[in-house]
Amino acid sequence: MQFDLLENGMDSLKKAENALEKDYVDESFHRFQIKDAVFDFVHGIEILIKLIIRQQNEEGIFDNKKDYQEAIKKLSNPDLDVLIEFPDLKTITITGAINKVSNQMKSIKGLELNLKDIVKKRNQIMHSTVNMSDEELVSFLGKLRLTLEQVKKFFAEHIENFSNDFAKEERLEPMTEEELLDDALASHAIDVYEDERLEY
Repeated sequence: MQFDLLENGMDSLKKAENALEKDYVDESFHRFQIKDAVFDFVHGIEILIKLIIRQQNEEGIFDNKKDYQEAIKKLSNPDLDVLIEFPDLKTITITGAINKVSNQMKSIKGLELNLKDIVKKRNQIMHSTVNMSDEELVSFLGKLRLTLEQVKKFFAEHIENFSNDFAKEERLEPMTEEELLDDALASHAIDVYEDERLEY
């Protein structure tokens, strides 16, 4: 089984998109859906931004360039990834990655503040207690949705075939009989609601 950086990053973004668009009911989000959307979004952009940096210069994703250069010299097999042979090497933080790309690419400039705000919110949810009013929640979810669409355009500009690959990316998870029944009931309920709405 192979885990590919591009696929991993796209998978996390797709999970965030699903949590924001497909997995909520009646415009009302559960806490876990918001948490999943935020965590998966940040995970996805971290992988994909570091992938862009790495494609330009692998050294750029490491916190300490001297440690990286020393590790390269010690590689027992030049075909192996340095992170596989030297897992203690530290890569730059997601904020550092955003800053690095922002300094090189104008197309991310408008996204920089929103990305950092979302990363900050992820850190707060991960390490603290977060209280948001209804207005703050609506505003934050609007920012998250908008930024997701904008980063998809950004990655389409800098990662070959990103748009096509992302459109095809689906999380094919086996469903239990109970989940299949719930899915069928939910679809039926939506159809009934839509029919009644149109009749009204």
